[in-house]
Amino acid sequence: YQEATQTLPPRRQPVAAAAPGKKDKPMARFVADVTIPDGTEVAPGASFTKTWKMRNDGAVAFPAGARLVNVGGDLMEGAPRPVGAHGPGEEFALGLELQAPLRPGRYIGYWRLQAPEGHHFGHRLWVDVRVAEGASAAAAAAGEGASSPAAAEGQWDWSLVSASESMMGEGQPQTPDTVSEASGPTAAPAAPAPAPAPALA
Repeated sequence: YQEATQTLPPRRQPVAAAAPGKKDKPMARFVADVTIPDGTEVAPGASFTKTWKMRNDGAVAFPAGARLVNVGGDLMEGAPRPVGAHGPGEEFALGLELQAPLRPGRYIGYWRLQAPEGHHFGHRLWVDVRVAEGASAAAAAAGEGASSPAAAEGQWDWSLVSASESMMGEGQPQTPDTVSEASGPTAAPAAPAPAPAPALA
């Protein structure tokens, strides 16, 4: 008598999904500051719009639901804002509405794009301003080239930033720490000395 044995087929091991390649990840590159360059002076409590020129340097479009979020530094009343699904190679303007703090001093806020799943991608962006008593409203007005951050996105005249690109180099922003501490309002010219009084006879 010989006992029959049953041979079972080998168990298939689950195959792990391949991790997405670097080329499949979204990439946002800083190109130039459109408004409010580093070290701009603003009045306490002034509202202004910071706008960056950006480019999708990846091989895929930005994911639907991507947004610009604060990742550190001074918030300056900024709020997360949605970013369009820009395709590979597309350049666009990215604007952010902010409000200067009331206390004079230097303030820097850091921002980055975030996918719906929560991971960040692309270059880190920043806003670097100096709040000074008596600062004119010119800096805030410079940020109003577009009526709103949403309207600014993808609808900017890039000739306006050609000068900043030539000075800074495309995609190579100055770091906030390189801003000179000596920068400030231009000193008023000295008043002329009074003419000497005529001699008495």
